[in-house]
Amino acid sequence: MDKKKYQFVVVSIFIILMCIISVCAITNWFRGSSPKDVIRSYYDAKDRGDIEFLRQIIFFPQSTTEEEINSRIKSEITGTDEKILTRAVGAKIKVEYEKIIDDQTAEVGVVLKMGLPCFKKRVPFQEIVLKKDDNKWKYSFSKYELSEKQLIEAIKENPYDASAIFHLGRLYQPDNPAKANKYYVKYRELEPQGFWISKELLDQIKKYQKIENEESELLKKLKNTPERSIRRASVYLTLGQLFTEHGDYKKADMYLEQAEKVASSLTSHNSDIEKRLKVAQETFDLAVKGEHLDILSELEAKGAYK
Repeated sequence: MDKKKYQFVVVSIFIILMCIISVCAITNWFRGSSPKDVIRSYYDAKDRGDIEFLRQIIFFPQSTTEEEINSRIKSEITGTDEKILTRAVGAKIKVEYEKIIDDQTAEVGVVLKMGLPCFKKRVPFQEIVLKKDDNKWKYSFSKYELSEKQLIEAIKENPYDASAIFHLGRLYQPDNPAKANKYYVKYRELEPQGFWISKELLDQIKKYQKIENEESELLKKLKNTPERSIRRASVYLTLGQLFTEHGDYKKADMYLEQAEKVASSLTSHNSDIEKRLKVAQETFDLAVKGEHLDILSELEAKGAYK
């Protein structure tokens, strides 16, 4: 064997041995790691852009294709803009709690610590579910990924699933803050010191419980708002939803009619406001008939929380 071939063989064997050692080391680390350890390492790997480690630390069902795996891993890597923003606000990831649900499932709560070193603000960030795979904990999914249907099913199965109640409220927040607030109130009732309790959440709960104050604040926004504008229609719509949730159907009807009038006067159609109006009107009609507006209303009517 000539010198070049010999060197090539030696280098190849060395690389293979290093790979084997690396895989064994990672495997051994996994087997002794808690869910908290795994999630800390997951965020470190995201920031480093460590594709191979992410491949091993994320749980992929057997039916997952290689293309889906690669796409998922690529989406997990922290981008440059995100890194710059994170540094700018002084944000640090902290794993706050770990809960073993059963032999194959665990949950970890992650918060952001933001601000100056001596004045870090706690911001609830993620609730992550882990699964056991070959006796190793792996990142499965964030509860932020759960759909409305999945959350409703979870609450039906366990009306005291405070986490599912919070996340369902979070899904309703963009289109109906008043409805979302009802879920936040129930979350606080079930878990007064829960993971998602923060000053911002408590402020929102307080804000939407003082209905007259909120009405006044929303109407102030219309002072310099054109008569024919999406913004005006949106404010009236939010007021209609607010009074529907609080059972003042006379005012709710008045504001929904105003929202419809403004929306129909717009020079161009806005599918988003039209969709929200349709849902708000359907919800109002159900409320007037005394029918349940959502899963929480249904459970409360059945006495699930007595």
